[in-house]
Amino acid sequence: MDMAYYDAKTLHTFDINPLTEYYFYLKKAALMSNISYREYLKFFCYEDYPNYHDGNLEAFNEKTFNKIVPYLKDDYYIFWSTLFDLFDFYPLEIRKSNGLFTSDELSHQVLSQTITYLKEENYYKLKEKAANINITFSNANIKNIEQNITKKYDFIYLSNIIQYTNTIYEKDIFIPMNESRKKELEAYKNTVENLGNHLKDNGQIVAGYLYEPNENYSANGRQAIYDKDLRTSVFKEYAYLDFPSINTINFMTKYGFNPDSYKDACLIYQKKK
Repeated sequence: MDMAYYDAKTLHTFDINPLTEYYFYLKKAALMSNISYREYLKFFCYEDYPNYHDGNLEAFNEKTFNKIVPYLKDDYYIFWSTLFDLFDFYPLEIRKSNGLFTSDELSHQVLSQTITYLKEENYYKLKEKAANINITFSNANIKNIEQNITKKYDFIYLSNIIQYTNTIYEKDIFIPMNESRKKELEAYKNTVENLGNHLKDNGQIVAGYLYEPNENYSANGRQAIYDKDLRTSVFKEYAYLDFPSINTINFMTKYGFNPDSYKDACLIYQKKK
């Protein structure tokens, strides 16, 4: 949605989970409807996480859904209408279900500081554009996404996929365990640079969103990308763009003061002319 807010002309997204497309069109329909900013936040975002089970009974509430549903079309209308019919006794169960959603949602107070369109004034600006938001969806694994790309792009964002290299490439890497961490990062880097063939000159790829990458996490069993020495050896020519970490923003939101400021970062691949 943030890409649409900034008037990106061509949007092509992919996800291994086909339900991502259905969730997008629910959000688009909500933006096209007459629901308010507060209704949108309460419907889509947990409040007081992790106690949302008791604290936010307005998440996925039927009253707001009935305002949204007229703006859903075709399969998206059938999908969401069927779900709400099945869970009509307690529609919050749809949002809580680990079958459709992860359970690590942040509070809307934090989300509104990290997602542009979730600031109130920006929400209403995006509503004005909502009917014209068009996105091409591909249900694909990152390893075969190239088969779905026919255009060149200015910018490709790969979110935090980089954290899952061990599962993405586990069937491709038949090597001793002590060597696999580097090999999986090299395999991911190769995937990123193949995607670089679909960039325009000077285009960029956010190869990965990294949570506090400057901290020393290499010894506590976290993903290979958090081994700083290993990451540096594989991605030595990539740049970093850092900013206050989600944990820092969350802490400031809850307690009102800034702890030692930790940084999250995006790992950037830049295509050269």
